[in-house]
Amino acid sequence: MFTPSCCHNIAAFAQKLVLAMLVLALICTAAICQSSQPTLDGTPVAPAARGTPSFYAEVKSAETAQDRNGKIQFLRNAIALRPGDPQNILLEFKIATLIGQTNDIAHNQEASPRDALPLFEEIIRRYDHKVYYQTEPGLNNKSPELVVPRSAILAASILRGLFHENEKSRDYVRIAMDDLAWTYKTRKAEWESAPRPLMPDEPRDPKKAMEEFAADVRAWEARRREASAGNVMGHDGQPIVEAAVMEFGLSFGPQHPGDVAAVMQHVIDDFPNTPMAVVANEHIRRAHQLVLASVGARPAMVPTTSHVPESRPSAPQRPSEWPLARRVILWSATGGLCAIIIWFIARKRR
Repeated sequence: MFTPSCCHNIAAFAQKLVLAMLVLALICTAAICQSSQPTLDGTPVAPAARGTPSFYAEVKSAETAQDRNGKIQFLRNAIALRPGDPQNILLEFKIATLIGQTNDIAHNQEASPRDALPLFEEIIRRYDHKVYYQTEPGLNNKSPELVVPRSAILAASILRGLFHENEKSRDYVRIAMDDLAWTYKTRKAEWESAPRPLMPDEPRDPKKAMEEFAADVRAWEARRREASAGNVMGHDGQPIVEAAVMEFGLSFGPQHPGDVAAVMQHVIDDFPNTPMAVVANEHIRRAHQLVLASVGARPAMVPTTSHVPESRPSAPQRPSEWPLARRVILWSATGGLCAIIIWFIARKRR
């Protein structure tokens, strides 16, 4: 028979053993899943470098850190624990945006776009946008799909606004638009060429299988309609397209509305039949409306004599300048008044 203390020790040992086995299973599963994703050069990442408890602990510490620089340091620690991992692009982008856009007033840590610029440029240089392509549009803050073009747009904005290097800024915007155009064309072709769903053979539950098949067909048809209309960038991708076109226009400096068409025509010519061309055409349309509005407003702002309202003439008109109808009315009224006076005088004398 086991004594109570012996049973307690056995139970504690069993609990620790089960916990250790669970942790080991989680580590092995994560390593196997992650190792199937290649790095940028096509070689698999060492399983030990991905998904370790230490890595997730650093990421968690970054989320709960009180100051901006503390968050940055924890994120850099996490990157060091899985070097060469293509998913590090998300952490590197987070660091760059923290440095370039976040003001931590409480800890006297100011945003520094100047220091963020080389980090964005490093992302553009080291990572291949095409590696992160997805059939379904990803979310900006969770998916690395559009991190490279976003980095290019932010780098272009810093170069233009801080360093006044408009030509280099324009080059980065073109990199962003090249990446966006590639994603658009690839996804549009994939959605349009996707095969029609097939009804499974001999399903266990025919009624449920028929309902799922009908839903799949509806989704397939909806996707084809979206692809035909060019709506493949997703809710979060379209703002990036608009930001790229806007930054391209700003790289040419201040413009009169009449000059917008010539600038946007570069986008239309270089990226035809893409969302960028659609946005550029919208800029041209709005600029044209502004031009028409400004031309139409000039007579009201600088009125001429012919536009002065008749109720407020610039000078009184002489009777000889009055219209004929007005003069006839005046003569008739005057004649009638004279007749009444003469009749009244004649009657008085009687």
